[in-house]
Amino acid sequence: MLSYRKIAYCLFLGLVVPQVWAKVEMPAIFGDNMVLQRQKPINVWGKAAPLASVDVEFAGRKASAKADAKGRWSATLLPLEASSSAKDFVVRENGKSALRFSNVLVGEVWILGGQQNMSAPIADAFKNKAEASSGNPLARHIKLSGASALPSSAVKASNAWAALNAESAKWISTVGAAFGNELSAKLKVPVGLIDVSESESFMRAWIAESDFKSDKYLQRVLAEWKRDMENYDFKKAEANYAKVSKSEKHAPGAPSPETCWPDGKTPARLYNGRIAPIGPLFARGILWYQGESDASESESSQNFEGQFKVMTESWQKAMKDDSLFFLCVQLPSMDSKSDLSDIRWRQYLSAESLPYVSIVNSIDLGAASGPSAKDRLEIGQRLSSAALSKVYGWKAERGALFPRTSHVVYKDDCADVHFKLFGKKLNGRGTPRGFEVKSGAEWIPAKAELRGNIVVLRAAVPGKKIDGVRYLWKNSAAADAWLFNEDGLPAFPFANLK
Repeated sequence: MLSYRKIAYCLFLGLVVPQVWAKVEMPAIFGDNMVLQRQKPINVWGKAAPLASVDVEFAGRKASAKADAKGRWSATLLPLEASSSAKDFVVRENGKSALRFSNVLVGEVWILGGQQNMSAPIADAFKNKAEASSGNPLARHIKLSGASALPSSAVKASNAWAALNAESAKWISTVGAAFGNELSAKLKVPVGLIDVSESESFMRAWIAESDFKSDKYLQRVLAEWKRDMENYDFKKAEANYAKVSKSEKHAPGAPSPETCWPDGKTPARLYNGRIAPIGPLFARGILWYQGESDASESESSQNFEGQFKVMTESWQKAMKDDSLFFLCVQLPSMDSKSDLSDIRWRQYLSAESLPYVSIVNSIDLGAASGPSAKDRLEIGQRLSSAALSKVYGWKAERGALFPRTSHVVYKDDCADVHFKLFGKKLNGRGTPRGFEVKSGAEWIPAKAELRGNIVVLRAAVPGKKIDGVRYLWKNSAAADAWLFNEDGLPAFPFANLK
């Protein structure tokens, strides 16, 4: 029979031990096969037993931390150079092994943001599994999910870190895979891609609520949303939702009772669930491919530049990196009820006005139904070339050298459009097309003649005075793309008024 003292001691152990040896937890962004950013401090964090000692070790680097009263801890490892030699990442609690992540590499980390054209999987780009699984084994991918009403400290992963293979090809971004494979092959270092993209998402969903105050349009959007929340009848919405068929409940924008605005439209909701939780993690830059949703609302479209500036600054603050670079995709050719020409121009102006942003042109890609899987592969490759040029300083890369208008000289019935060519020749493919001139209140087709880096325009109707010019100013414009440089890169669409 146990003595009173022994019973008391056993009870003591039963109460104390589970607290001291509580399982260490870390966000889903950490795991087997992950890639850590080279040449920058490696921040790691998680939860352990309250007041526990936590030790982190990786590739010869060590760091220690003390958990607070709620078990929260964070530590920072000194920077490492790139390495394709797989190593284990070890976490110990109070001296005992608690977590071990295997096959961890060090290289370049990029975050993939935006909507459906970013999230479209690479499996769609190939006819069979063997083709889909071909890629650089040093390029790793993870897909994050989740949304939150408040900034979250936890992050969900719908798919863990993985290299490209037949199975992962079902969820890995086509644009991201093409970018990562080429970047890794050329830099000869591992590349980690963190995909946070979400279909049908507006830019407002990707901005921290605390940053809405810096833009008048965003202030109004936030105020309207809060008013809607105050007037929202949850019980009524729940009753209506109960009447909806099973198939309708799974459709995009279904009237879920949890919110009267979808995640992709609700201010800050995607930021809170996917950006705030990974803020301490260092990355080299962002690939951003978004704009269709904002183009569908005239006010949001008209305020695109302001929103974009706030969003980029919001992410830079979250990640404590003012030099965090954004590589953006100008929307490709496609049919739409929205004015994509206007949003493309605003995307271009945003990129030109911010020192940490560059944009790639895709106006020659896509069709009435939008970009194909092959088009997305080309977009990923253009982004890789742009990264090598703008971020890594490779002067020979073509990616950032798309022809763009310099200025327009008007001469009554003709206009000379001058282009910036970055040392490359300008070529016209086939019959001159795609240009229009404004005469009075009317836009009419123009006759175009290429003279070096100048395109001379005249109205198709002789004698018309020209008050403005534009190029590829339509939603589905790929078939009219005529101007390219000698590397095969298309000239940006534009509009200019006298």
